[in-house]
Amino acid sequence: MRTLDQAIVGLIDKCLERRWRVQVASPSMDRLKALNAGLWTLEPSSFIPHGLATDPGADAEPVVLAETALPILNRADVALLLDGARLSVTDAPTLSRCLWVFEDGDTPTRDAARAGFKAARGAGLKTRYYIEAEKGGWQEQTV
Repeated sequence: MRTLDQAIVGLIDKCLERRWRVQVASPSMDRLKALNAGLWTLEPSSFIPHGLATDPGADAEPVVLAETALPILNRADVALLLDGARLSVTDAPTLSRCLWVFEDGDTPTRDAARAGFKAARGAGLKTRYYIEAEKGGWQEQTV
């Protein structure tokens, strides 16, 4: 199975294949710095154009790494939330996707993701839940 950072890079790559802009949010600057480096090295076959929110011109990048989900800095279609980052679905109506990504054993982050998922469903948005398969790829789960 891949590491969490490898899975995140794979998700970002899939979003870019669909021409979706992405804002990755994590309250952990250490996570963002590691991901910033990983976007150069974790997927050897491709470079993923990106910038840290604190970088000049980051808002022009297709992927922005930020400590908060709002404001959306790069006209993102997708918010990718890590480490318990929160986003109210009513605060970002222009997003077409919101992805909560977490390690299964990370109970506080899983609980935050579950609350966001329930809020999205309660707001009438289409919600789906996936887990990474042992052999790679993602499997949709029933909720």
